[in-house]
Amino acid sequence: MQHLLGFIVILANVLTFCEATISSACLRCICNVESGCRPIGCRYDVNSYSCGYFQIKEEYWEDCGRPGTSYKGCANDYTCASNCVRAYMKRYIGSSGCPANCESYARIHNGGPRGCRYPSTLRY
Repeated sequence: MQHLLGFIVILANVLTFCEATISSACLRCICNVESGCRPIGCRYDVNSYSCGYFQIKEEYWEDCGRPGTSYKGCANDYTCASNCVRAYMKRYIGSSGCPANCESYARIHNGGPRGCRYPSTLRY
């Protein structure tokens, strides 16, 4: 029984270690590309509005767990928007089929859950 408990503890530590997270430096790069890292409000882009520091769409905000008090409020608050991007990446990087690195995160941010696979996101 002790061996089983020890194995479970080790497995939990390995899974925690392997869980990829987007770095602050990568977040800052995405923020700079999207808005110059400023709360620039909302702009109509590809059939819907994109708002705030990371130019987040409402569907993206829903996928990241709807943090903050509202979609636009979160998008225009750097901490809330950063947490949203982190949650979105955590949700989708594992099923994207791409490595957990800044390029993949940026391409997923730009192209959606499997955006890192699309040729259209290579320039991003």
